[in-house]
Parts: sequence; structure tokens; C-alpha cells
Amino acid sequence: MFRDRQITVHHFAGNALVVCPRCGQPARVFTADGSENFYQARQWRVVCRSCGFHRDKTARCLTIYTGRRGTVGDPVFGLPLWLQKTCCGGNLLWAYNLDHLSFVESYIAATIRERSDAVRMGEGYRRRMSMVAKLPAWLKSARHRDEVLKTIQKLKRSLVTSQRA
Repeated sequence: MFRDRQITVHHFAGNALVVCPRCGQPARVFTADGSENFYQARQWRVVCRSCGFHRDKTARCLTIYTGRRGTVGDPVFGLPLWLQKTCCGGNLLWAYNLDHLSFVESYIAATIRERSDAVRMGEGYRRRMSMVAKLPAWLKSARHRDEVLKTIQKLKRSLVTSQRA
């Protein structure tokens, strides 16, 4: 059973796995100022453990790119996300990091999905749409469940394989 906890995609966007522009291995984009709030973070850093590539940037990020126009990149540097793959007839499945991917996996794998009480009762500021409410219909569809779960496993393996290399 899955219960919506009112998490938005911004919860995961402050720590993204991306493709390193120098060596093509996984790199990490994160808030360098210690801010856990995506909207309040101003200092950002990208670091690749494989080749040592790093960049800093001062930016205020408000936009999340959803992949409607091709690949998805991180909201700061625009580097392509490591965890993205097409499935279900050319649709793009993507996640910022392993926590994000696991969250989507738990939703997809659940045969019973409940909205939170805050959504049903409309409690003040919690009325905003959660990430689950904004997932595309093809991803929520039970007929795509097996293919999506297989694609999620491939994405997880791609990260493990890259760390061995």
C-alpha cells in the first residue's frame, strides 16, 4: 500500500545525479550552502568523483524541467540526469537521485494507492498538488507497471555498474 505524504519533486531536486560533462560518469549536483529548501538555496556545486570535475554556481532555481522537450537536466547547471530512460512506448522515466527513484518505485509497485488526508480535506497550505498527483497517466497506469518496474531496476543497475568501472 502506498500513502501520499504530500512530497513534491522539489524535495528531491536539491541533490541530483547527472552525467559528468568531462568523463560521462555520474556526478552530483547539490546545494553548497547547506540549505535543504530547494527554493532558498543560492550556492550550488557539481562534483564528479571519477575525474574530479567541479563547478560552483550562484543561482536561484525555481524551474523543474519535466522532459516534455527531450531529456531532463538538473535545474541549476542543466546537465542531463543520470537516472533517465525511455520506456512504455517512448515515454521518459526520470529521477533526480536514488531516493526519488525509490519513491516512484514504491508508488508504481503498490496495488493500493491512497491520497493523504490533507489532500482530501484541503487543509490550508497543504492543498498544493503533490508529486504523485502530477505523475503522468502512462506512469500511473497498471498496464505499464511491469515495464516501468523493469526500467527502474535498469536505472539502479546503471549506477552500480558505473561505480565499478
